[in-house]
Amino acid sequence: MILQFAAGTVRIKYFVPRDGNAEVVIMKSTHLFLLSMIFLGVDSGTQSTKTIALDAESGAVLASAQQSYDFIPGLPQGHLEQNPSDWVDAMLKTIAACLEQLGKRKSEVRGIGV
Repeated sequence: MILQFAAGTVRIKYFVPRDGNAEVVIMKSTHLFLLSMIFLGVDSGTQSTKTIALDAESGAVLASAQQSYDFIPGLPQGHLEQNPSDWVDAMLKTIAACLEQLGKRKSEVRGIGV
């Protein structure tokens, strides 16, 4: 496993010898570098789902997408319902649209918040 931080890289190696006594070796590199990170944020509301891709360092919005959905028609007066599969479909479509907009940078996505 390799963990990357702005101050360096920490490499963690796990060794499990035949006797079963595990060892952990930690090696640290002090090279200074910048790790580019992008995070996705998803907002599912009553009218639509919106997804953005945010550059963690600058705070810039790199991509965004929105998918609207309606209420189920034909219900008795005063009843408002939505189909949950519309929410899931909207989330999948907006995430896919943001990843497409990111192009090669989509590999820099490190997390998602819903």
